[in-house]
Amino acid sequence: MNVNRMGSKEKTKVLVVYYSQTGQLRNVLGHLVQPLLKAPDVDVVFEELVPERPYPFPWTLSSFFDALPDCIDSTVQKVMPLKADTAVSWDLIILGYPAWFLRPAPPIQAFLASEPAQKLFRGKPVVTVAACRGMWIMAQEQIKRGLEKAQGVLTDHVAVVDQGNAVASIVTTVRWMLTGNKGAWLGLFPPAGIHPDEIQRCSRFGDALLTALRQPTWPSQRPYLRGLGAVKVDPRLIASEKIGHAFLRFFGRALAHAGPAGSWRRRIVLGLFLALFIPLIVVMVPIRMVLLRALQPLLRTRLHSLKRQFEEPSGSDESSGNPLTNL
Repeated sequence: MNVNRMGSKEKTKVLVVYYSQTGQLRNVLGHLVQPLLKAPDVDVVFEELVPERPYPFPWTLSSFFDALPDCIDSTVQKVMPLKADTAVSWDLIILGYPAWFLRPAPPIQAFLASEPAQKLFRGKPVVTVAACRGMWIMAQEQIKRGLEKAQGVLTDHVAVVDQGNAVASIVTTVRWMLTGNKGAWLGLFPPAGIHPDEIQRCSRFGDALLTALRQPTWPSQRPYLRGLGAVKVDPRLIASEKIGHAFLRFFGRALAHAGPAGSWRRRIVLGLFLALFIPLIVVMVPIRMVLLRALQPLLRTRLHSLKRQFEEPSGSDESSGNPLTNL
C-alpha cells in the first residue's frame, strides 16, 4: 500500500503489460501513464510481451493473412517468460492490446491463457486499453472472459481508435501493415492509425488513475475513468463486427486445417478467402447503411442498449468530468 493511504514508505506499484507490433500502443500507454511516472509515490513497471514466433512488420500479404489462424486458436502462439515478478502485490495492472482480425493479438491471447497470468491477475484491479480500428468490441469481450477466468477485477476500459470512418480505416490500416507507410493517401484517405492529438489526450486517464490510487478507498471506488469519454461505441458497427467475427472465425479455422503456412492447400483457401472478403466489404457496407437507416426507428432502443452494454464499465460520457478529480 502506498504512503498516502496507509502511511507506509512503500510506493504504489503499477504494472503495464502490453504487446505492440507497430509501436502505436506503446505510445498510447506512454502518454496514459505519464502522470503516474511523474508521481514520486508510484512505481511503474512496463512488461512488453515478446512472442516466441515474432511477427514481421511490415507484413507480406501472405504472412498477414497467415496470422489469422493464430488469432482463432490461442494455443498456437506462445510468449517469452515474463520479466516482472508475478509474486509482487501489484496495486494496479494496465493491460494494453491491439485487435487483430477483430480479436486480441495472439501474444495477448497466449499470455491470458498462461499460468503466470493466472497468478498475476488474481484479485487485482485491471484497466484494459485497446488501440486499434473502431471495431474492438468482440476483442474486448474475449479479454473480459480471460480476466474472469484469471479472477482479475476489470475496473475500466479505454478504447483509443484510428482516425477516419470504418471504410477508410480498413484501407489505411492494410496499406500501413503491408508497406509501413501510414501517411495520408491519394488526397482521399487520412493517415493511418490514431490521431496524435488523441494519443496526447490519454494523459487524462493517468491523472484520474493517480487521484484514485491516492484515495484511502482504493480499490473499492470504481470505475475510476467514468466521465472521461474513455470508450465510445458506434452502434452502427455492432452488427457488422459480429458478422465479421463469425466470418473470420470460419476462415481462420479453414486456413489452419488446410495445412501449415505457405502450403499449397492453405494458399488455395487463402485465395478463396480474399475472393470473398473484399467483395463482402464493398457490398456489405452500403447495404448496412441502407438497412440501418430504414430500420433505425425499430432498432433504436436495442442498439442503444447494446451501446451502453459494450461501453461498460467506464462509459462514453464526458460532459460531467471525472468526480475523482474534484476530491
